[in-house]
Parts: sequence; structure tokens; C-alpha cells
Amino acid sequence: ATINDAVVRVTYVYDGYEKRLQRREVGLNDLLEEKLEPEVKERVLFWPAEDVAIEFATFDPIQDEDGAVKGYEWTDAWEEDDGLPAAIRLTIKIRHATLTKTILLPIA
Repeated sequence: ATINDAVVRVTYVYDGYEKRLQRREVGLNDLLEEKLEPEVKERVLFWPAEDVAIEFATFDPIQDEDGAVKGYEWTDAWEEDDGLPAAIRLTIKIRHATLTKTILLPIA
């Protein structure tokens, strides 16, 4: 992601024991220099989050029985060898509410 003219790696971490969803940012310079203890900015997004599901929109070039390409489909797993997903969908359950956020990855 680009934040305030800086390139950062953004990761989302769910701690099932603490029921907390966090967002972490690490600067590109720290990643390139391979620092043992990079500067990490963290913030709690949801607490308590009862359940978090992550899905990935991946492209499936295999044709179905009619000869049509399957195209994009949501999967609950992603392999780095498959290339970047086109989007990520987070579904978070908090008490009696379910929140869903789709994050498009235009670089994919």
C-alpha cells in the first residue's frame, strides 16, 4: 500500500485467543534492509471479533463442461505460486452483526 507517499506492507492478523483483529504496517525501507526488528505500526481494528474469515478472488482458467472459462472465484486459500489475488474479502462476526469488506488489488 501507499500511505503518505511511503510504500508499506500491510498485513491483517487475527488472534483467536484474544479475539482481536489487528492491522500491521512495515515500511519498504525496513523490508529492503531486512532489519531484524523493523518498525511496525499496529492498531486494533475489531475487538472482540468472534470469528474472522478471509477469502481470495483467484482466476481459474480451466474451462467447464460447456467450454467457458470459469473466471474469478472466491477461495479460502491462496498460494503464492498462483500470483496475486484480484481481491480479498474479510468477513468479521461481532456479537450479533456480520461485517464484510472487499479489498480490490488493482495490481493483480
